[in-house]
Amino acid sequence: MNVREALARREEERARLVDRLARLLADDPRVLAGWLHGSVGRGEADGLSDLDVTVVMADETLVAAAGGPSRPTTYEWVRTSPRGRFVAGLGTPTLLTEAPQNAPAGGAFLTSFFPGEYGPHGVDWEWVPRSAAVRPERAVVLLDRSNATAPECPSRPERGRDEPPLPEPASRSPLEVAVAECCSFWSMLMWAGKSAARARPDGCATLLAYAVRSLDVVTRFAGVTPPADPVAAETGNPTSTAGDRLRSQAGSLWLLADRMDALAPRLGGLGVDLPEGVSPAVRTYLRLVDSLVEANGPLSEDGHPVGGREA
Repeated sequence: MNVREALARREEERARLVDRLARLLADDPRVLAGWLHGSVGRGEADGLSDLDVTVVMADETLVAAAGGPSRPTTYEWVRTSPRGRFVAGLGTPTLLTEAPQNAPAGGAFLTSFFPGEYGPHGVDWEWVPRSAAVRPERAVVLLDRSNATAPECPSRPERGRDEPPLPEPASRSPLEVAVAECCSFWSMLMWAGKSAARARPDGCATLLAYAVRSLDVVTRFAGVTPPADPVAAETGNPTSTAGDRLRSQAGSLWLLADRMDALAPRLGGLGVDLPEGVSPAVRTYLRLVDSLVEANGPLSEDGHPVGGREA
């Protein structure tokens, strides 16, 4: 794989996603403003960067536009929830992951992944009521119908910051937990891969541990005893070189993916309804991660590997 061409291709695909996102927001009269924050908003993105989107809506329309899924929360209910349908306006997502703990005050949050030639592109969505909207100083404004994009500053009141997020269920059934942990697992696997590709073994180790935790929950739900943690020895070996540690972590990503795939028949029989294309899409991304790790080149500011060979 030519990693420079792969990363350039991902940047092109991400730019097209941004164009579609701007049109989506402009075509929805409920949307008052929208911007990109995070690394893309700050102009610091690389070839693996995700999109972080803030959507500002009138307080009274936000629940209808970005409300959560019905109960019991299977993946289908996430997909057809108000916020799931909103996100689908950008295209058919590879995966949706509920993370209500990340919701802003008075708002909602959803993680999504969209197809790409070299693996999915992450798009994190947050919906914010107009009364609490404060734009970061460094952001890419996509739409502004209400002067909601005034940058954050000491003189700007931060109304609504003490409000809770939109209400979420307080307790979940074992099936709901398993569906959520399956989604979290595949998300964590891609984020861990991104850390490995960026030559950040400590960050990768943290995300791998989260993935293992999610996988263990799902494994027990399927009635199987989880095996020994395949990443424990690697993450606990401080004498490994950075390169050896990253290669070991990249191998652990595949081991964990194989473990989840082996559970798929049992999980399907128990009602876990994730899309069939998730695992192949993640594995495509892991092949890119492998190539970047083997190239032994962390990403430069323009998103290309430095100091390494093409793989």
